[in-house]
Amino acid sequence: MRIDFFCAWWGLDHLGLEGMVARVAELGYDGIETFVPGDAAERSRLGRAIEAAGLACIAHQYEADGSPERTRSELIDNLRRAGELGPVLVNSHTGRDHWTAAAIDPLIDAAADLEDELGVPVLHETHRSRFPYSLAVTLDYLQRHPTLRLTADLSHWACVSESLLEDQADELETALARSVHVHARVGWAQGAQVPDPAAPRWSTELDTHVDWWRRIRDHRRTSGAEAMTITTEIGPPPYMPVDPTTGAPIADFVEQNVWLREHLRAELALS
Repeated sequence: MRIDFFCAWWGLDHLGLEGMVARVAELGYDGIETFVPGDAAERSRLGRAIEAAGLACIAHQYEADGSPERTRSELIDNLRRAGELGPVLVNSHTGRDHWTAAAIDPLIDAAADLEDELGVPVLHETHRSRFPYSLAVTLDYLQRHPTLRLTADLSHWACVSESLLEDQADELETALARSVHVHARVGWAQGAQVPDPAAPRWSTELDTHVDWWRRIRDHRRTSGAEAMTITTEIGPPPYMPVDPTTGAPIADFVEQNVWLREHLRAELALS
């Protein structure tokens, strides 16, 4: 099973569509995980740039956000637009953390229905403010929706639980087994992004996250998947800490992502 590494558009969009895609290719990634322009002509531009660069695409839906009723309609529209980019999967920020299951369940069902139309998986990202914001809450949805699959951004669960989930080992394994895509960012008990994953003081957090991602790899391999997809997602400010006086980021998030990619390439390699 191969591992394909994707670069998030986040923090590179100031380069413009073509510039953003070119930068991802220059950095040596297999693909780009990207927002989906609302304008049809812009979507076509982005799709052409990705194809010309020889990159794979993961489309990111995060804008369906209003009342539960309006969100369902927007989610369906956004997923269809995402499908125009020919992605290998669609990652969705779905619903809100404070909505009841009666509001969330129709969104999960709508996304599942769209999978057949799009011909690619639609995954729901474990993210603060969205319905899978914590492991405990997510488990209930996994139990009631047997086909529900996740994008594992486990840094959020570390932050929300103020732990490295040591006391939820069995529950975590259930979620890892239902995870198809990984957002690789190292979180800690008080935040969703450590300042520098390569620094020795964060070695416990880094090793713990790598172990989680390794277990997802093993579940994917056991399921017969030909590839595992990982997006390195160390973010710019406000995720990246800044100098309190100047507001300048304390490090280069692009360099950190490349470092994490190469660390994972070695740590997750199959013998």
